[in-house]
Amino acid sequence: MNGFGERSGNADLCVVIPNLMLKMEREVIPEERLCRLTEVSRYVYEVANLPPEEHQPFVGLSAFTHKGGMHVDAMRKDERTYEHVSPQLVGNERRLLISELSGAATILAKTEQYDLTHNKEVLRRILKDVQRLESEGYQFEAAEASFELLVKRLLGRYRSHFELLGYRVTVDGGEAQ
Repeated sequence: MNGFGERSGNADLCVVIPNLMLKMEREVIPEERLCRLTEVSRYVYEVANLPPEEHQPFVGLSAFTHKGGMHVDAMRKDERTYEHVSPQLVGNERRLLISELSGAATILAKTEQYDLTHNKEVLRRILKDVQRLESEGYQFEAAEASFELLVKRLLGRYRSHFELLGYRVTVDGGEAQ
């Protein structure tokens, strides 16, 4: 599993099994169990006390991740343009990342819940804000909640859950031992 093995490792069953089943139509494990492959892979990493390999085919966090605007636009029209299999078949999920490379299609996909399909001006403002903030050093790829807050602020739907009354910072410049 995950290619683990003594010395040089072994063939990664997380790659071999879905290729045999989905590409060569061979029954290796019961079909209804294939959708648990990602879960099992992550469990084995956990038991081995190792971080999961993000770029691992089929089961890695990045296996079905999409970022660029044209890339996401093509995906929205036909998923097969950038995904050779559906992520659900192996228990994984599709992820869309927001960054300075994002286009209107990515913003639209990430904001579907707000029904912004016809509001091109708001989509442009969101995209410009993301690009501006990323040029200032912010990153939205791993900060989906921050992107959500940015969208809510632009739509006037942001609601503060607390009020900051003040803060204090103490820096101790003690000598290193």
